Amino acid sequence: MTLTPVEVRHLEMRRGLFGYRRGHVHRTIEEIADSFEAVWRERSELGERVHELEAEVARHVELETLLRSTLVSAERAAQDMKEQARREADVIVQEAGAEGRRLVRDAIAEKEQLLAETRRVRSIMRSALDVLAEGAEADHPPAAEEPDTHYPLYLTTGRVMSQYQSGTQTRRVAQLARMTPEPVAEINPLTARRAGIVDGALVTLTTRRGTSTARAKLTRDIREDTVFVPFHWGGTASINRLTNPALDPTSRMPEFKVCAVRIEPFSVRQGAKSA
Repeated sequence: MTLTPVEVRHLEMRRGLFGYRRGHVHRTIEEIADSFEAVWRERSELGERVHELEAEVARHVELETLLRSTLVSAERAAQDMKEQARREADVIVQEAGAEGRRLVRDAIAEKEQLLAETRRVRSIMRSALDVLAEGAEADHPPAAEEPDTHYPLYLTTGRVMSQYQSGTQTRRVAQLARMTPEPVAEINPLTARRAGIVDGALVTLTTRRGTSTARAKLTRDIREDTVFVPFHWGGTASINRLTNPALDPTSRMPEFKVCAVRIEPFSVRQGAKSA
């Protein structure tokens, strides 16, 4: 049985008639020795535990120091990044301001240039209007060829949206060719009725220079005394063969846009003759 320190302190040895009994003394000494051994062992274990706790505390202190150092480094890095960002933002703002001022200067210069160009164009227009006004006072000569009993209508030529110039390029494009596959003669319905022409039928156009064929398109958008035909086709469909090459006495431009024409329903005999 192991004695506690308190029990050892209050232990009483019984003495007999012949003194202390040897067995009792030996047993007491063993109990005391066992108690001290247990105390020593417990103290040793406590010492080891204290060393372990001290080592654990040291590790925690070291970790805390590392964390503090890391936190300080992180705060310093964050401050540096913030400062760097502020400097870069200042540079960007300065560059943006400089670019904005440059754009404003360029815009002002462009505006001044446009104003100068506008003044120049207005001056040219005023001069042109003055010339036109002077020309308006002069006599305007009529067309070199006026309608008569044989050729009672005006023929004028022009363009359609899906073709370009003589059509040698655009007529090769299937989509454009489908939009306007052939030339049409735009005729006022009243004019067509007097000539015996119906919408969509072939019509023969004749001037003093030749004959052409086109499909009639009746429309009230054109005057009764005028026929319009586009010039994008060749061969017997070429309307340019019928126009008048007479020259303007002042500009010397050919009078391709107006001449006298006669229209009539197409016939096989006329087609063979024109071919």
